[in-house]
Amino acid sequence: MLKLITLIILTPLTLALLSHKAQDCTGDKLYGEWIFINYYKGKLTDIRQLATEDFKSEWGTPVMTYNKTGTYVNDQGDYSTKGNFILDSNKCLLKKFNDNGATGDTSFFEITYLDDKYLVVVKLSENPYSYFYKRK
Repeated sequence: MLKLITLIILTPLTLALLSHKAQDCTGDKLYGEWIFINYYKGKLTDIRQLATEDFKSEWGTPVMTYNKTGTYVNDQGDYSTKGNFILDSNKCLLKKFNDNGATGDTSFFEITYLDDKYLVVVKLSENPYSYFYKRK
């Protein structure tokens, strides 16, 4: 009975914490490896309804790595892209530059959720998509 009461009390608190936008967009929170879970059309700020099952492709699990040096690696399993990024922690914005040398390969993302376990970035465009990650 005590376990049931504890579960009832903790569940709303946990849901409230997960739905709250994390305001700390510092590099210390961002740096490291992030496992890609899924992408969604539109701008997401609430992660309560998101699936937590790992995304699997036939080549493996995609992993995004943000390094303290300002570089990133997007490993898709069968190929990877590399580049540099600038983090504006006051506005929770990321600016990414791909290393492939093509002009126009700069992308802008807003961090709409970031904590020790989860990351949601939204590609800023006319048709935004949200990318959901969990820490590796």
